[in-house]
Amino acid sequence: VVELVTVRATRREPGPEVALRGEGSEAEESSRDVVLGGERHTAAVLRGEPAPGTAVAGPAVLELPEATVAVPPGWAGTIDDDGTLRLER
Repeated sequence: VVELVTVRATRREPGPEVALRGEGSEAEESSRDVVLGGERHTAAVLRGEPAPGTAVAGPAVLELPEATVAVPPGWAGTIDDDGTLRLER
């Protein structure tokens, strides 16, 4: 006598195309008035994911996919090869 206990089925389907860092569109640049430290400034705005080597100087606002970064006046830095923003005063 044969008894069937478990039956499993698997289906595989290709997923969506994934754009890796450095592919696709660059960060969009614009400007807007912001208040930092109680003072009004016209800040550069980068929306999206900046490419490695992108220079950032405050006042600036980076609207990243997962976070928003406000860079005050007097601070500046660059995006390194890993996508990390390194700022110095």
